[in-house]
Amino acid sequence: MSSSNASPNPTQRDAALVYLSGPLRGKTVRVTAATLRLLPETGELLSPDLVADERRTISLYRAGDGYELVASLSHRAWINGEPVEHDDSRTLRSGDLIEIESGPVMRFRIHPPRSGSLQVAQRGVRRLL
Repeated sequence: MSSSNASPNPTQRDAALVYLSGPLRGKTVRVTAATLRLLPETGELLSPDLVADERRTISLYRAGDGYELVASLSHRAWINGEPVEHDDSRTLRSGDLIEIESGPVMRFRIHPPRSGSLQVAQRGVRRLL
């Protein structure tokens, strides 16, 4: 696996978590690192270097253009209502609904790679806001 500090490939699709409940409700967080740990209670994404006990977190690993979710030993997870068993992995697809036991509900999104014109348009929108 690649390093969690690797910069995103400009041709790779952008991934994001859209928080539907919990303390981050209403937020959209881009997912760019090759490996991330998700805190089950809050849904906060952390670098693996910042997590003392990864058995208590849910892991996200880059897999091609998307991500795989690996359930933790201490918290159950469901994708689109289907349980993900402990230490089992499931490939996430755009639109998947992720539910974490005692934690938030999130929607996983994948967007096409950014083009130069899209980046310019986004900068223009930010200036208007």
